[in-house]
Amino acid sequence: MERRTPEWIVNMIINPTEMLSKDPLAKELLEEFQGIPMINENIPEEEARSLLEYFRTL
Repeated sequence: MERRTPEWIVNMIINPTEMLSKDPLAKELLEEFQGIPMINENIPEEEARSLLEYFRTL
């Protein structure tokens, strides 16, 4: 939460495939984690926002 904006996090949860193809930071993270992409779980925006709120508590 300290390194990414809430918008970026929600977008990565909702649209990981698009983010990995277009976002420079997502591409960098993909490379850092040996090319293992985040799976698109088709999480609705409302659930993604709930996940974001949970992340804030960690």
